[in-house]
Amino acid sequence: MMTGESSGALTVIFHACEDGFVAECIELPGCLSEGETMEEAENNIREAIDACLSVLFEDCLERLRSRVDFGQVNLKCVSKQERLSVQIPRLQVPAYA
Repeated sequence: MMTGESSGALTVIFHACEDGFVAECIELPGCLSEGETMEEAENNIREAIDACLSVLFEDCLERLRSRVDFGQVNLKCVSKQERLSVQIPRLQVPAYA
């Protein structure tokens, strides 16, 4: 097990298992992925994080729409690409015996 840590970045932990690796994003409970190789697990967790953040972003916008009168502000024009900037650190994994 190895963690990647960097300020402003999400923490991903890789667990070696019988079938490869399971990747878990600590800051997003339930955000897990897996892969036969470390590289595949890393690519898959990036996609899982993107999906989780997209859902959270849309949920936040929906809650704002239902609670706040924005007048002339059109929230449909808000882009998650403009608002979200996620950096997953490059991870180093120790050799397993």
